[in-house]
Amino acid sequence: MKNGILAISVALVSVSVNAQKSELKEAEKLVDKKNYVEAKAALDKVELVLGAATDDQKAQYYFLTGQTALELANIEDQEKNISKAIASFKKVTEIEKASKSNKYTAKAEPITNVLLSKIINDGVADNTNGNFKQASRKFEQAYQLSPKDTLYLFYAAS
Repeated sequence: MKNGILAISVALVSVSVNAQKSELKEAEKLVDKKNYVEAKAALDKVELVLGAATDDQKAQYYFLTGQTALELANIEDQEKNISKAIASFKKVTEIEKASKSNKYTAKAEPITNVLLSKIINDGVADNTNGNFKQASRKFEQAYQLSPKDTLYLFYAAS
């Protein structure tokens, strides 16, 4: 009886892992094709079973989520999607630092550098135009993206 339950449990876990792999591949293909709306839908499916994923799969998921959110920021709800992208890229770094991997962190770094400069430039422009509330939010996002640069936090507060 115990062996039967164990065999069923192992089979369910292996089916779940294989489903994650295929859905992550599908989402990656959609991101490569620049079809971000469908990629978001595919990533939402993966999120439901993310708990059983390996660290590499989690890092891939968060990297793809960050890319998708960043591109969707050009289409809809810019502030929400940029915040989601920042959180996703930070999660990639955390996961890979813990697992001593660097595959997706290396891919995310140039993206986050470009994003950081865009956020800072937009924040400066908003500040110059008198949109202080939006400028503050953007400088806060810049600080979240680069917590070593506390100057961004100062600008957000001022």
